[in-house]
Amino acid sequence: MEVGVDLEEHALSPWLAEADDFVLATTPEGGLETLPVKTVSTGVFEICCVPFHAYDLDKGDRVTRDQSDVVNSVVAKSGDCGFRFKTDADEDTIVRIVSVLEEHGATVEFKPTGGLVAVNAPVGTDQELISGVLATFEEADYLVYETIRLA
Repeated sequence: MEVGVDLEEHALSPWLAEADDFVLATTPEGGLETLPVKTVSTGVFEICCVPFHAYDLDKGDRVTRDQSDVVNSVVAKSGDCGFRFKTDADEDTIVRIVSVLEEHGATVEFKPTGGLVAVNAPVGTDQELISGVLATFEEADYLVYETIRLA
């Protein structure tokens, strides 16, 4: 499989400095998203971002990959919960949304091309509350959000 590696998509990841490698994750459209990872042990990698397109992978999950670098299994879930939202709101509104999320323990990652924000709710935060905050902003027509978990 001929695949280009696009690490720029996660160039603004708060966890990028931890990464020493990458994996490719399949997207619902049949594409591949490049995810920065750090090597945990031989053949096992920890995800150092919140996916912008792939589902059922969260920041901190430990995964293996096949010979084409595509994720082929999750060997340990981190317990973190990822969300993402799209918005056309102005910068002040986005800053306000991000501030509220951060007040509740979430960390955000912006996609460099704009308009898409990934949210990590780590273990120990009230993940349902963070989902509720996003739902409230969605109801007010500031954004459209989804959870990364399908299962």
